[in-house]
Amino acid sequence: MATLLERTREINNLLQTFEEIEYDSIARVISNIIKANVYIVGLDGTIKGNAFLDGFECDIMLDKVVDQGRFPRSYSEMLLTFSETAPNRRSKTGNCAFADHTACVYSGKSTTIVPIYGVRQRIGTLVVAKYGEDFTDDDLLLAEYGASIVGMELLHEENALRESQKEEEEAVLRTLKAMSFHEQLAVVAIVKQLEDNDLFRFSIVFEGDNIILQRLKDDEGVVATEIFLMWNITRSVIVNSIRMMQVAKVVSSKSMGMKGTRLTIINNKLRSMIEDFVEGRLQLSDNSENDDISATWNGLLASQKKKLRTYWENTMTVDERNAIATLLEHIDQLDDENDEVEIPYDLPISKEDLKELLNRMGNEMKRSPFLKMKSKGRNELHVKLLNLYMMQFIRAYNIGR
Repeated sequence: MATLLERTREINNLLQTFEEIEYDSIARVISNIIKANVYIVGLDGTIKGNAFLDGFECDIMLDKVVDQGRFPRSYSEMLLTFSETAPNRRSKTGNCAFADHTACVYSGKSTTIVPIYGVRQRIGTLVVAKYGEDFTDDDLLLAEYGASIVGMELLHEENALRESQKEEEEAVLRTLKAMSFHEQLAVVAIVKQLEDNDLFRFSIVFEGDNIILQRLKDDEGVVATEIFLMWNITRSVIVNSIRMMQVAKVVSSKSMGMKGTRLTIINNKLRSMIEDFVEGRLQLSDNSENDDISATWNGLLASQKKKLRTYWENTMTVDERNAIATLLEHIDQLDDENDEVEIPYDLPISKEDLKELLNRMGNEMKRSPFLKMKSKGRNELHVKLLNLYMMQFIRAYNIGR
């Protein structure tokens, strides 16, 4: 049997052959050396890397942990209660740790929990498990040595992430500083539209006595005309701001023809920094116009609210209000898990009147439309809400109804 020194050297030699360290590879090395299943776990329970002994097959473990890419919350929290190595832990009940009232299919399971530290802070956990035998002192020493190697890699990853985020922040700052006030305002409007595109686009399909509401994928890009109508920002300013973000590699763009320009945010800091910019938490300079940006943006939002409220109260009938409110109440049921909902058509106006109302809401307010509607045949409509206040307004209306 290989000595402890030989096994330690084997870990070193294997790791030195990797051009790019990967957690699954590190877990495989440790697994092969100490003959155990290995899991490298982040603070939030995420499985960063894992390796199993040959012949290990546990459907519960694969289904509830490995395929999910993380340990259950209760198990993750349990791991963090150990501040030092906890060797050879066994289940007192013999039940599976991840399925209530289910016996573990592997008898004699022995688990060792090794906390991973970096710069005196907990940064993860190494979990190793054997079946039918305990970990020896040599195994435990090798597990702790492996945890130290993982810790160094986690710190390297954290430092690289921090450096990448710093570079992304600087790219956004440079871009915003180079822009005029109205170009900055255009960026705010563009980011807000990108955030809301998925939530506010849906189809209405009339099927017999029912209607089917379906969330639409974002097949439209940023449309300069819409931003101009909503925020009164000229097309040339919008185009210039997009071009400057492109050059700075903050966004990528693709022309969609008449549909607009498909923008993809490739700088992950853009959304949060725009939010900070609007709220005044991000200052571009000592003489920043943040206060003006915040006041202007909030003024534009207030204008949207006022126009919607005026239209709602003075132009729409009670039945029309209730129809739109009921429709958008059902739209709230659409989310990442539910892309479609079918409901009886019990709106207080006819289907034809609903179509006419939606079309009127899109056309009558030329300077600030509430929505855009497209007919996709006799029984299908595509609707995109443009007024960012609309869903909030409808929710408040439904509560008071």
